[in-house]
Amino acid sequence: MDAIEFLEEWPVERRGLPHAAACETCYAAYDGRKSLEAAQKTFMTWHAGSGSSRMPPWRHHG
Repeated sequence: MDAIEFLEEWPVERRGLPHAAACETCYAAYDGRKSLEAAQKTFMTWHAGSGSSRMPPWRHHG
C-alpha cells in the first residue's frame, strides 16, 4: 500500500498519464489483478520520469 499512498500524495498539478498508469497498475496488484512485479516496474518507470528526489517507499526499508 505504500506505493499507492506515495502516488496519491503526489501533487495533482504534476500528475499525468504515466502517473495514472502507475496508480492503475498498483491498485490492480493490490486487488490481485496484476503481479507485484508489474506494479513495481510501472511505478519505477513513472518515478524515474517524475523528477522526484524522494525514494520509493520500499527503498526506505532495509
